[in-house]
Amino acid sequence: MKKKDSILIYSILLLLPTYLVNFQFGAISLNLLDVIILINFSIFLFRFRNNIQLGNWKYLMGLFLILGATAALISPNLLSAIGIYKSYILEPVLVGIMILTLKPPFHKIIYALSSLALFIMIIGLFQYISGYGIPAPWNVRGDGFRITSIYPYPNAVGLIIAPILAMLTAWLIHIKNHRQIFIYLVLFGFAILLFARADGAIVALLAAMIVSMLYTRWRWIAIVSFLIVLALGFLWQPTREILLFQDTSGEVRLAIWEGTFNLLKDHPIVGAGLAGFPDAYQNYKLDRHVELLLYPHNIFLNFWVELGIAGLIWLLFALVTFLKNIITSKSNQKIILLAGMTAIIVYGLVDVPYFKNDLAIIFWTLLTMSSVIAEKK
Repeated sequence: MKKKDSILIYSILLLLPTYLVNFQFGAISLNLLDVIILINFSIFLFRFRNNIQLGNWKYLMGLFLILGATAALISPNLLSAIGIYKSYILEPVLVGIMILTLKPPFHKIIYALSSLALFIMIIGLFQYISGYGIPAPWNVRGDGFRITSIYPYPNAVGLIIAPILAMLTAWLIHIKNHRQIFIYLVLFGFAILLFARADGAIVALLAAMIVSMLYTRWRWIAIVSFLIVLALGFLWQPTREILLFQDTSGEVRLAIWEGTFNLLKDHPIVGAGLAGFPDAYQNYKLDRHVELLLYPHNIFLNFWVELGIAGLIWLLFALVTFLKNIITSKSNQKIILLAGMTAIIVYGLVDVPYFKNDLAIIFWTLLTMSSVIAEKK
């Protein structure tokens, strides 16, 4: 295989935001990212159809596709479920297949994701300076002012930036190349997270940094520093309210989690089906929760509700497989992937880090790249 074939993967990562460009093809709703992935996979299939290498991932991929199809069939909204299946299950698996077969150079994956993050951050900085292009209600200068970059809401910025910045931070700690460039990217990105007021993303980034430091001789300094910062956070009232879910955002999450648990008590096996949560949740929503959300804002509850208990088990098994690959690898690259996945899971405790077009691709990129680096001697 030639290195130039990996451009099929790099181009997808660079163009992840194109899912925002939507159009109709007859009765089918598509977006530009769908088209890019399908074209790239078709080229890949034509060139490598006799040399596809999946290893044990073929079982996890096959099961994921089956679970998604089953969840779509039981969904109360079949058309929406088919769209979710296409974008969040089928297409990320196709990207994973390409990564496992082409085995792209690790550093180029990082370069592609860094370039994507830089584009998002530049747009965000422009918004912060000009105030232009920010949707209501976040466009009014004051306590509620938050940038959204190319996305329709602020948390989307944190969800995609956090794992990329986490990997760049781990790179700075463990790899010598390009440190001067990446340190500016990390500082720039941290400022953007502050401008977006993505608190969960900042916590996730700090957690990933601690994990990265555990692989250094300064591990105890990192742990003690984290505990000191955590203690200081509890002493300061605004931070304490966030940590204890006493602010408005925290109260919303506590309410939706309680309602979701009530839903899952009645439907523990199948959940609500793909795209079924908003309809099913109406019967379990607490009186104090008036906000309409598409997902429970917790990665484990998200998978359980959308794909049933088997989906939750699948997620846990996929993460265990990822960790086995990390342990097997002898390269510092494993720490970078681990930092990225740490950011996803930590942020995922309070948000939706998978069920979104670009985030699903990044998640599968980290999963399958763990196998790529584990195979390298």
